[in-house]
Amino acid sequence: MFFLFAVIGLILGSFAGCLAYRTAVGQSVFSPSRSFCPGCGATLRWHDNIPLLSYCLLGGKCRYCRQDIGLRYFFVELGLMVASVALFLRNESLAAWAAWMVAAFVLAVVVVAGIERGRFWLAVIVFFCLSDRLDCLDDGVMKRKVAIAFSALLIVGAFWQGEVLFNAALQGWLTVHGVHSKTYEGPAAPHSLVRGGEEHSQTVILLHGVGGNAQTSWFRMLPELAEHYHVIAPDLFFANLPDLVNSDYRIGHEQLLLDILYRECGVSHASLVGLSFGAWPAMQKAIAEPAKVDALVLVSPFSPDGWRRVAQMEFLTSNPGKEFYYRIFETPPPVPEIFLKSHWDRTTQVFEALPKFAGELGSVGRALRRGLRRVNCPALIVYGDHDAIVPQEQVRKLAGALKHGEVVELPSCGHAVVWDKPDMLLAAVESFLGGQETGQ
Repeated sequence: MFFLFAVIGLILGSFAGCLAYRTAVGQSVFSPSRSFCPGCGATLRWHDNIPLLSYCLLGGKCRYCRQDIGLRYFFVELGLMVASVALFLRNESLAAWAAWMVAAFVLAVVVVAGIERGRFWLAVIVFFCLSDRLDCLDDGVMKRKVAIAFSALLIVGAFWQGEVLFNAALQGWLTVHGVHSKTYEGPAAPHSLVRGGEEHSQTVILLHGVGGNAQTSWFRMLPELAEHYHVIAPDLFFANLPDLVNSDYRIGHEQLLLDILYRECGVSHASLVGLSFGAWPAMQKAIAEPAKVDALVLVSPFSPDGWRRVAQMEFLTSNPGKEFYYRIFETPPPVPEIFLKSHWDRTTQVFEALPKFAGELGSVGRALRRGLRRVNCPALIVYGDHDAIVPQEQVRKLAGALKHGEVVELPSCGHAVVWDKPDMLLAAVESFLGGQETGQ
């Protein structure tokens, strides 16, 4: 029980820090929907937003611009965590605990917001004025009213930290199955990866698509693959494509990231599995350094010209991110929509960012098309028969451009084959890779 109340305190502490900052600078609490660095504006990934832990692991600095993060955010999370556990021990009823937690939350927001505005003296005065009125919480009716307010507050806090909670649970599940999260030095900033099965000799590198990340894209396959292969799944740059619009990012940076990954993980050669747009860096590696690629598996791959189809997609609603989300699945995951809003917002931003990279995407696509005949390793293309994003004719054309290309079509499956048919995809990948290992 202590752990549960500690987690609730951490969620409220994180939300209190966010609410205090955005209130102080006059910004909407709900837009943008994801946390960001006030210094460089970079959107924070879930593992950079874990209360207390992320602050300690990052040394109190932004992962991207290395600007200091105010110590007050650490203390407001720690304070509300301690308060939640202490009030649970002190009060006999949940209503009383909830009432006092609302008071603690309000006080935390007021104090931190006062500090943000540079008016620490005002924050202290308000703190003592409010704390002097807390005797009203001894009234039973007031406790019930505040308990209702707390329930609403907790729901909002859970919504705010929904992605963090989901990814933390996912990481815990992967860890139990022997797949661990690690950090390695990327070209511009540290990058995350998940890795398992280091005891195996054959290495498989999994490359996700635009807008996804290593964990959410591959979690249904990672544990099983790690039983037979040394599996590495990195977070690529284009996981945060909207944040790269005003940077010096180039599509070729994904290749540089792969080079560093090979070196950091001690890999001399590997089989590459590219999902959706993740097929591009996989194919680029096979063209540029064929000795380092044993085999290619392209899952729902974009062809060299496929990005144009996505950039020109027409949407029927004002929420392209949400509409695209439901187009890629044959059977959408049973996730409450309240937890998906931030993901939809980011996907919408991806569509808005694509035109900024049109010239480079066209150039890289043409280079890919010219180089495909130089891919000498065996290649497998897996796609869903109901893929609404990548047409079947593009898949067949891509397979025909490869010297050793095989095609597997999965029935009753959309673009997101990693979700719709993970078992069938896993079987196809393991059969293909196993055949290469035995020389078949």
